[in-house]
Amino acid sequence: MVFSRSILPDRVRRALGAHAALRRHDFLDVLRQCGPSVSAGNSACIYAWYRLGCYQIVVAQAEKYVPRTVRDLVAISVSLAVAGRIQSCEGFVEKHLATLRRKPRYAIEAARGIVRFNPSLALKLLAGLPATADFHAAIYLALKQQVLAQKSFREIARPARPDIVAGHFFLKANLTTNIGEKVAAVNRQLFEFGLSAVHLADGASFFRLDMLRSENEHTSHNGPLVSIIVPTFNAEATLRNSVSSLLKQSYRNLEIIIVNDGSSDSTQRIANELVMEDPRVRVLDSALNRGAYAARNAGLKEAVGQFVTVHDADDFAHAQKIERQLFPLLQDERLVFSISDMVRVSDNGIFARREIYPLQRLNTSSLLFRRVLVLRECGYWEEERYGADSEYLFRLRNSFPKDRRIRLRLPLSFAADRSGSLTASVSIGGLGEPTDPRRIAYTEAYTRRWLQRSGGQSHV
Repeated sequence: MVFSRSILPDRVRRALGAHAALRRHDFLDVLRQCGPSVSAGNSACIYAWYRLGCYQIVVAQAEKYVPRTVRDLVAISVSLAVAGRIQSCEGFVEKHLATLRRKPRYAIEAARGIVRFNPSLALKLLAGLPATADFHAAIYLALKQQVLAQKSFREIARPARPDIVAGHFFLKANLTTNIGEKVAAVNRQLFEFGLSAVHLADGASFFRLDMLRSENEHTSHNGPLVSIIVPTFNAEATLRNSVSSLLKQSYRNLEIIIVNDGSSDSTQRIANELVMEDPRVRVLDSALNRGAYAARNAGLKEAVGQFVTVHDADDFAHAQKIERQLFPLLQDERLVFSISDMVRVSDNGIFARREIYPLQRLNTSSLLFRRVLVLRECGYWEEERYGADSEYLFRLRNSFPKDRRIRLRLPLSFAADRSGSLTASVSIGGLGEPTDPRRIAYTEAYTRRWLQRSGGQSHV
């Protein structure tokens, strides 16, 4: 007998709705569907909290919950690691290792979440699993075991697409000390996405951002104005090269708004020089340092472009970045925003990521959106000291349906990997170091806030 969902008990109906939302990867809707009558320890809810980055909530639930599915195992093991409960994570994974490894997809997911805290434990999860050679190589590199990394890296004529999207050729670049081979590997990665090649300035001995150059012969002056906000604080070493990468964009109709956020070095002088060199550049100067997101808001209030994006003062933009992100929005007026990928580069020319793998990752700063519509529907960035770019993207994603946004798996930004950066000063975690609890708490706070605002509830 088939029952109409409308006559099912509320608890059963909500559980079915939660699992349907889980299959759609709509994790907020999973939590909405759980509702007040479904236990906070529901398997679907635990996995949803984990995928939304609410790790402390998962850890608290795990203390009174017996895991029933492999998804539970992933959510709990990763959350324990992120929250700094490394020994508990090790014990939990060891206990459930056989179950996780029977489901390679979930074993790999758990390994990706754990690896930055405990690479050796991640290697146990991956041992013998197919299609993980790149992941193994990245872990061995992080452990400074170059020979094992070389052995694990299997170069094939045509790597699988998931490996390319993860940064296969960036990883190859890390496995050579020859500067020519490194640049060739980087350009092969760009070629796989139809992007023009980059090169280094004469005399470069490392693949460093201040020596990186990207140009495109084909330029376009036609199209709406794009405002690029460049928040900057004490960026005298990077600002000129960063803004130069914007001035050399293939899409030319730009206004570049440098927001000097109370710098005490030569940033203001360099910014003024850039204004004199190109009329598309202007400067907003603040006597006080108010933080990166207050600086973004100051720039956004002054922007007049139909579209707006942000560029960090120590990043380098590929010459086709604006063109490739803008084009889909010009082709389809329903699209509200686009977002692209990045790769981090250390001062010694190593492509790095605190999460170790994949190397190519989402760049939350690359958000390019329709200014008037987004300001009306979503407003400005929250003026926190960290994490507000993730909150703003979260807000936009949950304000507009999936068919009104586009994720471009294109490595359009090279970002500096520096210990003194804003991201590093409020830790996202790494080898032996948990994620700063303030960052997790902020994520949990805005997730709960959104649930309440959108008619759902959090059940902790």
